[in-house]
Amino acid sequence: MSHKWRDTFRGITYIAVFAVLLGSAYGLVQLFASGANAQQNRSAQRPDVPAAAVTHWAFVRQDGKLLASSSGGRASLIASPHPTLYQVSWGGALPASCVPMVTEAFNRGPGEPVGDAGPAGVQRYSGGFWVRTYAPGGNDHREPFYIAVFCP
Repeated sequence: MSHKWRDTFRGITYIAVFAVLLGSAYGLVQLFASGANAQQNRSAQRPDVPAAAVTHWAFVRQDGKLLASSSGGRASLIASPHPTLYQVSWGGALPASCVPMVTEAFNRGPGEPVGDAGPAGVQRYSGGFWVRTYAPGGNDHREPFYIAVFCP
């Protein structure tokens, strides 16, 4: 594949990741605006709801390599104690008020089955998040994924 095509695909990937994260941020803000937090804020005489912003993001391959990320992003496949345990961080401690959102990235080629990925589990640690991906039946299954971190 020529460098021109590779650069074009890389650009399309960045645009797609940005669009997914922008849509997710919009959905999260709408969720906060229409949820219980909005009711509490209105009753406390605070009509505006603080918005959350995407402060960190990453696109991680199934082998743990980082394809793209915000500044300082790092990722790796830990594979112990679970074969699908990934570590994602951005080089510093994250505030406790930050919330992660993980979305699996489907990168299917010809002849590959569609929809064989299941949910992902996320757990915080001091410098980032551990992400674990599963097949629909609950078994460990390596999948590429996007992670976005929303902070108020």
